[in-house]
Amino acid sequence: MSENMLLMMKDTPVMRINFDDVIYDVLDDLHLPYQLKGCIRTCEIKEGMSSGEIKAAVVAGAKNNEAVIRFLAQRVLPITRENAKKIYALFGFEQLQDDYSKAKIAAVCRAVSLQDNYWIKLENDPILWRDVDIHQNHLNEIVAQVALHGTSLTLTGTPLTPELTSLGAYAKAWYREGGELYLYKKGSNGISEARIEVMVSNLLKKTNANALEYTEGKSGDDFVSKCRCMTSGDIVMLSAMDFESYCNRNGLNFRKEVHKIDSDAFYKMCIVDYLIANRDRHGINWGFFY
Repeated sequence: MSENMLLMMKDTPVMRINFDDVIYDVLDDLHLPYQLKGCIRTCEIKEGMSSGEIKAAVVAGAKNNEAVIRFLAQRVLPITRENAKKIYALFGFEQLQDDYSKAKIAAVCRAVSLQDNYWIKLENDPILWRDVDIHQNHLNEIVAQVALHGTSLTLTGTPLTPELTSLGAYAKAWYREGGELYLYKKGSNGISEARIEVMVSNLLKKTNANALEYTEGKSGDDFVSKCRCMTSGDIVMLSAMDFESYCNRNGLNFRKEVHKIDSDAFYKMCIVDYLIANRDRHGINWGFFY
């Protein structure tokens, strides 16, 4: 039997996983990621089961496997992001983009992300959340340079880094300033996108919309926009795409749930998008704090 893994929420085990032995034991349903709520089915095969029950358990196991692999794969940056191929090469990862290949990358990197507090480890590994929490731990300067500037550098080991889980299209990297995490972003069209982000942020300060502040900065010779990390050890994010999938699986009306949560903020987001002609509003670049 291969060794079990644990999906963790901070130091709380929420699921025992063994892909080889088709084990998906939910240990804490309350803290299961929204991406997996309503996905995991009982797949244990017991002595005396009928052929129909065994077939149903096998099908459930395959669906559980697909759901968990998809959850892990979605935590890895896409190859289409600027400088992503250089980041993959820096770590020696294959550049395949199927869910299984990306899930293997997530496993190597413990699936840590700044978006939430989930991660994975071997069941008997004594490592704790404080050892892997990238809100608090050291950031690797080499990885940041490659992620933001596409610099050709070499790396020793496999450091935990947010650069492998930062989504989006533009070159970006995380830096720590005064004990706070900041995301530096460059535009793909010279410096125009970065300047536009700062300009729009200044406009939004004049409204009553609750918006993240972008300020201008420099990284080397490059102009960047920068913003403080929206999440922390206590506040995490769920994308609208993942929340809509959760609603669909659990018989909830997505739009009604959005309005119940915060209709004021939703309408203001729509109005702001109209005022600034934002054509890039999709299910991954907005969401919910919890």
